[in-house]
Amino acid sequence: MRTIIIFLLCFVTYFLSSQTESKYSIGAYYVALADHQQTLSNGQLYTVWEHYLNISGRYRFAKNWRAGIEVTFAKVVGENIPNPFLFGGATIDYDLLRSKKFNLFLRGGLSVGNLSFAGDEEPTKRFTFNRIIGISLEYKIYKFLHINTGYYNHLPLNNIPYKYGIAHPFIGVRLEL
Repeated sequence: MRTIIIFLLCFVTYFLSSQTESKYSIGAYYVALADHQQTLSNGQLYTVWEHYLNISGRYRFAKNWRAGIEVTFAKVVGENIPNPFLFGGATIDYDLLRSKKFNLFLRGGLSVGNLSFAGDEEPTKRFTFNRIIGISLEYKIYKFLHINTGYYNHLPLNNIPYKYGIAHPFIGVRLEL
């Protein structure tokens, strides 16, 4: 069994390293953010934590342009918060650098989800239609393996009083296929 796994890993590594300019990629990142202090019913303070797991796929349709889809699973740890949350969307990325080792992407897109932040209230489940803006920097570690960091924001376009966006400063990985 161990021999088969080693063989498969060698085959996948060889296949991915033989690719020149790949058109497809998949990526993921996880973010844990301490959001704010909240008071329990007994008067104690606790920190509200936001956890996000993002999985995305992209297609290179032109030299500097990528189109993609993403799905984000979210959990907000606090008192009486209706977890879990989910949102997904379509994105378009433009590569400003286009060098051999580094890529600097500007992102725009639209997403729909059920996570809503508004005012001083706890997050709630509410349909939201969001615009996505962001920037990310990718570094090529190996022919098919990239690490990336950046900042994405999903700002609701719905008419919600005192709304604010879902911020994702992140570090992740991307695999070129």
